[in-house]
Amino acid sequence: MPGWPRLMSIPCAAAYLSRTTGFVEARLRAGDIPFHIKDAEERVIDRLDLDDWIARQPKLTGKLREPVASTEARRAA
Repeated sequence: MPGWPRLMSIPCAAAYLSRTTGFVEARLRAGDIPFHIKDAEERVIDRLDLDDWIARQPKLTGKLREPVASTEARRAA
């Protein structure tokens, strides 16, 4: 994908995934997304590893849950 670097910092990877840096940090700690060490201290993430992680996520369709009571109350009003 043009415009995105191959090796990304954690904030850049978070922007690529449209998530927070905390989310990316949690995925790194859990071992879900591999990383490399740059200059003996900075963690960087390969964009291809992010693409692979995205591809492994389950695809969902339809409703995720039933409406909650407040939604039902608004519909009834």
